[in-house]
Amino acid sequence: ARCVRGLWVGNPRQCKAAVREVDRYFKDRGWSGLLFSKDKTSLTMDNPTMLEFVQQASQYKNPVVFSYTSQYSVLQAPFMLEKIARMFPGITFINGSALKDSTHANCSRFLSSILDNVYIDIADMNQLLNVLRSTITECGAGKILFGSNIPFCDICPEIQNIEAVGITPEEKEKIYFENAAGIFKFA
Repeated sequence: ARCVRGLWVGNPRQCKAAVREVDRYFKDRGWSGLLFSKDKTSLTMDNPTMLEFVQQASQYKNPVVFSYTSQYSVLQAPFMLEKIARMFPGITFINGSALKDSTHANCSRFLSSILDNVYIDIADMNQLLNVLRSTITECGAGKILFGSNIPFCDICPEIQNIEAVGITPEEKEKIYFENAAGIFKFA
């Protein structure tokens, strides 16, 4: 049997009404967490409304917050993820599309290496094998999650990157499955 865990995409523009929806998705529907793209919401991660979302999620067991970052975005700069991850150490944060370019990857690797609750999603890696090797070296394969950003990207390049980087079968298993299974508490 396959285990699927959902991440709810809330609309923080609806303020308090949207924050109340967190309970419905966690409690009533059994979803695992939240997903945010601040470039889409036009709110920074440390915006008071965004903090309310995360605070509400923190009340549940094993919450996950998937948050896209981008080195060149004023709304979703990686340092904001660091700030929130430090504020909520009981939440697992997934840094979405964290290795898009070498500058972004440097910052993402640093965050994941210093914070136990920040993991890296490899979607949109754009054939940067040296970046993946550096990420495994600096963070360990246990902090990396396979990602594809479907339906926005083709899944094949991400698989090709993992297969071409020269890592052990055990490291591949962590990246492809075990890390996500641990975060999302698959049976």
